[in-house]
Amino acid sequence: MDSTLQTALHHQMSMIQELIKRMSENSRNTKTWAISLVSALLVFSSKTVLIPWYILILPVLPLMYIDMYYLALETFYREQYNKLKTRYKENKITIENIYDIENPNGSLDIFFQFGSKSIWPFYGLLMAVAGLIGYFLATQVNCIGA
Repeated sequence: MDSTLQTALHHQMSMIQELIKRMSENSRNTKTWAISLVSALLVFSSKTVLIPWYILILPVLPLMYIDMYYLALETFYREQYNKLKTRYKENKITIENIYDIENPNGSLDIFFQFGSKSIWPFYGLLMAVAGLIGYFLATQVNCIGA
């Protein structure tokens, strides 16, 4: 393998690794936003106007979808990285095909990610806790000024 091809391969693999890292960071930030938003709504509900328990879990749903999207992209780019690595091991990399990467549009299975260990336990627990605390606050006779 000549040095130009080797440099191009290194650059392409580094770029894909950076995309994977960015999607992972975005997923983490989405979870942070979900916790912050639910916490703020719970504090607001306990101090001022009583918010129904089901309203407390509604903001979690779009954030969960966004997180599943980031996880689907991360999975897609991991597959692209593994395909590139396999082509390298089989000596099938040329300067013409080194930058061939599929387009993620249309090939992402976002709702398949719901079964991921980083989605359903986190968001399920968050919605359950928010719902239970909201329900508890709603059943209290006088929660304001107590």
